[in-house]
Amino acid sequence: MFNELLLDKNLGDTRVILKNNAHVPMEIRDLYNQVTAQIMASVDVQKRTIGHAGFNYLLQDMRTEVETLEHLYGDIESEALYKSVEQLTSNDVSIYFGDELDESYKSLSVITTNFEHAGLSGNLIVVGPELMGYKQVIKLLHSFKKGV
Repeated sequence: MFNELLLDKNLGDTRVILKNNAHVPMEIRDLYNQVTAQIMASVDVQKRTIGHAGFNYLLQDMRTEVETLEHLYGDIESEALYKSVEQLTSNDVSIYFGDELDESYKSLSVITTNFEHAGLSGNLIVVGPELMGYKQVIKLLHSFKKGV
């Protein structure tokens, strides 16, 4: 029954499909409600997917900043960078550098924005040297935010 109801359907529509199913026989209604509650609880849990790319560009630009890069990579692996940037991020494109960041990132800057698409929300973070090409990165993030 669940396969018939949910196969090839959008995950975001699961709640509505299951709640509005009036064709459940009375003899399995309790079981249906229990399974539905478990599915909805699983759908409601926010899952975090993290991806990163472009480290080689950062290494090229900052090869003399070994301590900063070590700290950054450690924070990326432990997700500490994402958690600290999430607290700073607004709904617009935001730029952080210098005293706005942890002192371990003294030669870095962070440009970030939140976005929403198809019921999912995310945060896009660009980390680079303090003297990166801000104009191009800001344009890119604005375009991404609008075009997603």
